[in-house]
Amino acid sequence: MDMTRYFFDNSTTSICVLDRNFNIIHSNLSFQNKFGDNNANLTEIFSDRDDFENLKNVLFEGKKVRKICTFKDAREREIGASATFEMIENSNSKDSLIFAEIMEVNSDSEPVHEEHVLYLAAINFKSPIVICDMQGNINFYNKAASSLVKNKDGLRNMSDLIGNSRLKKITGSDVSYFSDTIVVSNGKNYKFDVTFQRVNYPGHNSYIACSFRDITKEKNMENKIVRLEKIKSLEKVINRFTRNFNEILTTIIGYSDIALLDLEEGDKFYEEFSNIEACAERAMSLLNKLATFNREDVANPQMIDVTKFLLEHKDLLESIYDEEIFIDYSFRVSSARILADYTQVEQILVGLFTNAVDSYKDAEEKKKQVTFYVDKIQKEGDNFVKIAVTDNGMGIPEEDIENVFDPFFTTKGDQFDKGLGLSSIYGIAKQNSGMIELKSEVNKGTTVEIYWPSADSEDKTPFREALSGNETVLFVDDDEYLRKIFKKQLSSLGYNVIEASNGEEAAEVMEKTESNIDIIVTDVLMPKMNGAEFSNYITKVSPDTPIIYASGYSEDFIEENKILISHINFLKKPYTIKQLAEKIRNLLD
Repeated sequence: MDMTRYFFDNSTTSICVLDRNFNIIHSNLSFQNKFGDNNANLTEIFSDRDDFENLKNVLFEGKKVRKICTFKDAREREIGASATFEMIENSNSKDSLIFAEIMEVNSDSEPVHEEHVLYLAAINFKSPIVICDMQGNINFYNKAASSLVKNKDGLRNMSDLIGNSRLKKITGSDVSYFSDTIVVSNGKNYKFDVTFQRVNYPGHNSYIACSFRDITKEKNMENKIVRLEKIKSLEKVINRFTRNFNEILTTIIGYSDIALLDLEEGDKFYEEFSNIEACAERAMSLLNKLATFNREDVANPQMIDVTKFLLEHKDLLESIYDEEIFIDYSFRVSSARILADYTQVEQILVGLFTNAVDSYKDAEEKKKQVTFYVDKIQKEGDNFVKIAVTDNGMGIPEEDIENVFDPFFTTKGDQFDKGLGLSSIYGIAKQNSGMIELKSEVNKGTTVEIYWPSADSEDKTPFREALSGNETVLFVDDDEYLRKIFKKQLSSLGYNVIEASNGEEAAEVMEKTESNIDIIVTDVLMPKMNGAEFSNYITKVSPDTPIIYASGYSEDFIEENKILISHINFLKKPYTIKQLAEKIRNLLD
């Protein structure tokens, strides 16, 4: 047995070995009992920093140090002790170690009382503890309970904290113990699981001891789970509704497209069919909003005329604020089309408008006016639609301009929510190959400019000629009306169309048909054999045949629910004949 180690560990003197940074490498039982066993560095127990610095300077000169110092013991009491420090060689390293002995000089002068230990335990307990008399007057509370029992008028009565009914339940009956959940309002609402215990003290009055366990986070989490379950149920309803409604809209738009292909502006019924298509597009917008709520906010690009879009949204913008806001338009062009997701453009519009109006918060004498500017320009060799939103509010300080696109950054002050703000608009613009710029001057105003790729093509080739073809298309969908309309549409563009109502029927058609299938357009969710199963079949029998997957569900929903593993060529319903024909030509050409 190593006798040196035995006497080290069992010595009644507190001993420890330190490195040159006074980190404790090893300590004996006496040291751990006196000063606690969770100290990582000896400096944590020195009460006087000057004592330590003087001791360290002498020790590092190579001298042995013996000094009376003041330390904090495990109960945070200050004790005087004789401390001896000396440098010792380390056989395992070139760096020397420090050997320290600490002997208390007043160990018998302060006997420890059991009542004192109990008091220290209660006062430092992490959960709130409150003790009151039978009238509710608070006699004791620990550190954790101080924020509960105190307010601007001083100490509360216990009835203010737990309610009269609970206080009477334990003071006016034989009940001596029970638990309950209470809400304590202290700036914010906190929920506690409280245990009430009547304490009978012989020879004295009885008391009520209350221990509080904070369950605010637990209850908030429970409420979130309940809300999430409700939303999850609602999501299923919305998914089914949007899918079915998308099928109907696709049919309506399809028949309108067929009619408009053979009509020109001024012809009889041209305006009527145009209005039918416009109404269907408005319905598509409503579906997009439902999809956003349902977290299916996948971009669904469509052709949007920015000037028309802004004019149509004037009433919406004016309804955002109760106060009078003047909206001005400065359009350099009568029409400016972009390919964009309707909901995303709405998000940009409302976000920039809100920022512009909020910039007037400290400028009451100024007329609150927001100007929308639209133009077509060339920038960096490409054609863009420039959309600018201008205010003459308070402006942004120069030092803040470089931070305005950072998430959670705001110049509006703490009374406004800090969210994604301009950073989300910046992200949408970048995602669509656009750009965003900001110009601002304090007390003069701010202009945010968005440059979106223009969708006004210079190619005057007629639609029918550009998107026509003579290939064979297999169109698979369980909706009879959709099969009829798209067979008619694609046939009018020159395609040879074969139809099937599900994957099983489509597989039979492919086996029987003598002509080669050049491309397949298939719904995803169908009876018997769905799109995913049919895709696996095609991969085996005709792996080079391109497939377009169409669905009223979003691409994210399909992927999340593992309905389809590979769905690169995805077309979300409702779609127009032009969108379908463009997709076909992109794959075949």
